[in-house]
Order: sequence, then C-alpha cells, then structure tokens
Amino acid sequence: MIFSVDDQAQALHTLDYALQQPEIWPETRSLLLELAPLMEQAGYRDEWQPYLEQGLTLSRWLADREAEAELALQLGVLGQLRSDYAAARQYLEASKQRFETLNNSLNLARALNHLAYVACLQRQFQEAIHLVETALSLLHDQAGESAFSYFVLGAVALDQGHWAKAETFLRQAHHLWQQVDNKRMQGRCLMGLCAALRPQEKYQAALEAGQQAVAMFEAVHDPVQRAISQMNLGNVYLMLEQPHQALELYQPAERIFRQVHDLFHLAHINHTLGMAYRHLGEWATAEAAYRRSLDYQEKLGNLAWLVNTLDGLGLVYLTQGQLTPAITTFEMALERLMEIKGQSGYDSLRHMLVEHLHEAQSKINLENTSQKPV
Repeated sequence: MIFSVDDQAQALHTLDYALQQPEIWPETRSLLLELAPLMEQAGYRDEWQPYLEQGLTLSRWLADREAEAELALQLGVLGQLRSDYAAARQYLEASKQRFETLNNSLNLARALNHLAYVACLQRQFQEAIHLVETALSLLHDQAGESAFSYFVLGAVALDQGHWAKAETFLRQAHHLWQQVDNKRMQGRCLMGLCAALRPQEKYQAALEAGQQAVAMFEAVHDPVQRAISQMNLGNVYLMLEQPHQALELYQPAERIFRQVHDLFHLAHINHTLGMAYRHLGEWATAEAAYRRSLDYQEKLGNLAWLVNTLDGLGLVYLTQGQLTPAITTFEMALERLMEIKGQSGYDSLRHMLVEHLHEAQSKINLENTSQKPV
C-alpha cells in the first residue's frame, strides 16, 4: 500500500481531532493501530511519535489495557528505529508486563522478540538469545512470530561473525514468512542473507539476495529498508573491489538515513563510505566519512564498531605515509577496545589493530634509521 504525504497529513489531521474526544476512543484506537505499521513502513518517525504517546496516555486514562500494551509495543519499535534504545526498552518492558497480565501469550512473545532485537543491536547477545528462547516457548504453530524469533537469532549470529549459522536462521525465518506471505519481512531476511553470504565468499548468491531485497522493498514502498538493502548490496560490490558501484548504492541510501535520523545505519554507512573512498585513494573524503561514523558510534555506544572505524581511519593515515597520526589512531583504538575485553569479536579486532600498529611502527622506525647520519 502506498502511503503518500497527503495520506499522512490527512491521517494526522484526523487524529489531532480524535485524540481530544475520549468518547470516540474505540474508533481512535482502531485508527492509531491501523496507521502504526503504515507510518513506520513509510519512514515517519519523529512526526508519528507524539500521536502514539497521546494514544498511550489516553488508553491508560480509560483503562484500555489491550490498547495500552499494543501502543507501548509500537512506541518501543519506534524507539528502536530511532536508535533510542533506553526508551525502546522502557516501552517494550511495559508492553511485556501488560501482555503478561492479560495472559496474551502471542503478543507477549511479540514484545519479547522486539526486546531481543534491541538487545542484539546493543550487542547484549546472551540476553537476546534468552528472550528469543522464551518467546519461542510461548509460540505454537505461529509462523509469523516464530519467524521473527529466528530473524533475531540470525541477526545475533551475523554480529558475532557466525556466518553459516546466520544463513541457516535467516533462511528458516524467510521460509516461515513465505508461509504467511509477508513480503516485507521476506525482504528483511534477504537483506540479512546478503550480509551473511558475502563473508562466506558466496558473492553471486549475495548479489542476488541483495538485488531481490531492493526490488521487494521498492514494490512495497519501504524507503528505509530499501536503503538498508542498498547498503548491504554495496558492501558486496566493495568486497569485489568495485568501489564505484558501491558508492552508487551508498550515496542515495545515506540520504534516506539522514532524512529519518537513523543513527544506527548512518554510523554503518559512513564507515563503508570511508572504506570505498579509501579504496579510491580519496583520502580527505574517506577521513571525513570515518569521522562522521565515529561521531554516530559514540552516540550509540557501539564500541566494537567504533574500534573498527578507528582502524579504518588509521589505515587512511598509514596508506598516505602519515605515520604519527596512524600510530596515535591505532593506539587509541586498542585503548577503547579494552572496554569490551572478553566480548564477541574482541580477539579478531585486537589482532587486526596490533598488526596495523606494528606496520606503522616498523615504517616509522625505518624512516628514523634512514635519516640518521652515516
């Protein structure tokens, strides 16, 4: 369904009136819950949040517990999309507790799955897995919601670098979403598969999955998920050493992320923009992209990605022969890495940074030796 700017304006105008009329709450509630997925899919976030908040306040005042639980869940999803993970957790916990009180196991599982996804985005992997397992224990032949559980497990495996496991979970989720004909979530699985297949060097399959995801999101008019798919597809081209093709996908995607204030994906795409420009030898542009990514990573608190981006910035300096700033950057990255010692990915990041630091130190020692008088 196409949800145009005119549709949005008309819907919000109607809600401006309806939310001031408690006596028509049943109709208002239905409109809010009908609009919620449409607004989210169309990329409306900041404009939409106040309406959900007003609806939640009204549902509490009118003691409509079902609506309260569902609106809290929608606000939690919105918080996750806005990279406001503290707010997302607060709303999703409230939704979970209310659905528990209502003895609504299906919707309780939905709240648990979304909490698990937030935990995954915060790299709290064991918490995410535990929440998903709890959700699955509540689900009986509910293909759509079980699919989301496997989707989250796939996302966890992706972030942990367990590529084959991620592929298995995502194919499982994709199969279940095919059963319920959920095109949008099939697209999200294809997008994840693109990311999982690339490091396994299954490049043709990764390209096909990414292209299918982009086409699917174009068909359902989902600009944000299309942009994420373009980013993942661009990553495959970058791995194939085709940075120009990657940039053709990254640049329009980055504009979408800026429009919707998606800090999480802005952090990721500026990192990959830095990589692409570094491959092209456009050093100043690469440095600027990496620094933007670092700013976003600091706001998100994602230290593993921040350290990885610092490594990329250090390589910009190292490749240009700017050895002192390169060494400083690699040392800073190693210092920040200590904050996540013991977490997934720590050892591989440390090995990479130490190798690059030693390379920079060896070059500067060689320079100093060659400059000594004979």
